[in-house]
Amino acid sequence: LKPISTGGKRDAAEEEGNFPATPTAPDSRIPERLVCPPAPKKRKAVSLGRCYGGREFFNPPDLESIF
Repeated sequence: LKPISTGGKRDAAEEEGNFPATPTAPDSRIPERLVCPPAPKKRKAVSLGRCYGGREFFNPPDLESIF
């Protein structure tokens, strides 16, 4: 069996800083957030009461004489 390495010894590459790092170039930066458009406005409710108010029914004066 091989002995378990606990990381006590460091390589020369690690001491020099040759390990992955966060990119700092302007091309790799996250773009700034754009302003979102406002929320859509609610439409006005259509009133159905106006439709029925304009109707007139024929009301004969002598309805009994027809039958």
